[in-house]
Amino acid sequence: MKNTFYILVLISFIGINNLKAQATGYPIATLEHNGTTTVYYGGEAFHNAYDNANSGDTIYLSADNFRSYWGFYKNIHVYGAGSSDPATPVTNLTDWCYFYNGSDSLSLEGVYTNIQINGSMQNIQMRRCRFDNVQMYGAPVNTLFENNIIIYMNLNWVNGNTLTFRNNLFLNQNWWSAIFDNASNVLFEHNTFYCGYPFTSSLSNCYFRNNIIYMYNNFSAYVSGMTTCVFEKNLINEYTSSGLNFGDTATFYTSVFLSNYYFVNANLLNTPLPSWGGAASIYGDFHLISPQTYPGNDSTQVGMYGGVNPFKEHATPSNPHIISKTIPFVTNSDGTLPVTIKVKAQNY
Repeated sequence: MKNTFYILVLISFIGINNLKAQATGYPIATLEHNGTTTVYYGGEAFHNAYDNANSGDTIYLSADNFRSYWGFYKNIHVYGAGSSDPATPVTNLTDWCYFYNGSDSLSLEGVYTNIQINGSMQNIQMRRCRFDNVQMYGAPVNTLFENNIIIYMNLNWVNGNTLTFRNNLFLNQNWWSAIFDNASNVLFEHNTFYCGYPFTSSLSNCYFRNNIIYMYNNFSAYVSGMTTCVFEKNLINEYTSSGLNFGDTATFYTSVFLSNYYFVNANLLNTPLPSWGGAASIYGDFHLISPQTYPGNDSTQVGMYGGVNPFKEHATPSNPHIISKTIPFVTNSDGTLPVTIKVKAQNY
């Protein structure tokens, strides 16, 4: 009886800490505060953990559905179990996440949700998430989006002071608006833009380097209204549209273009093109067919798989995960329980 009791305790402990486990319909949020761990359960688990968190605390979420916190005003760090791996459940924050002044130095990683950033927060970091919608207003300072999958984004009158998008996959699937609109002073580096609809509108003083910009629908414009934007070592597919195309902006606007790989008339990526009017899948293969042919200004390949921190497949979060475990229901003849647990840590 004693051995059976210890087995059940061990199984329960591993179940709580295995953030890569199958979704059970019973979400778990773990709050870490000054070396003290508190566990919350159920659909309100994240909401309750946030209520009791102090600035600087960390919250870990299991693979399940959570009600998000509608307004973030604290500096906290949130780690989910993953957002985009087709083989495992995801951590889904089912409501929009709204970030306001006071959430300086907040970080979000490994979750699937929609976000809106308002005001002039500093040092916000969004990593390895899947965002169906990102909206941003104001003047964020030193804000980083890295290794995310972003379906739609609207930078609406954003004056970015060291606002950086690096090693992200952008899959614009909306027909009614541009990905970036009315933004200035933003760096886009080592991203892959796989877009069926307009790419940008009304940008100024932005820097694009080492990106892949791939349009697959015959729509009315690549870009419009760009002023004093710099493009360096970007790979752009040749797709003639009925209106302005990417090259026309050099003539009609005051954009500056430097050393770009212009208008490559080929299928650059391994993933097949969607039918006209269709949407690309986040599970496509977005590797370049010939990455060595297009080095960026840092000598690594252009696009999301280049640079210092290449895109992590399926945007797997950086915290270690239990990926397999073997737990017998009976002990050996000598009374020991042979438990095997395999943990995988990311290399960056």
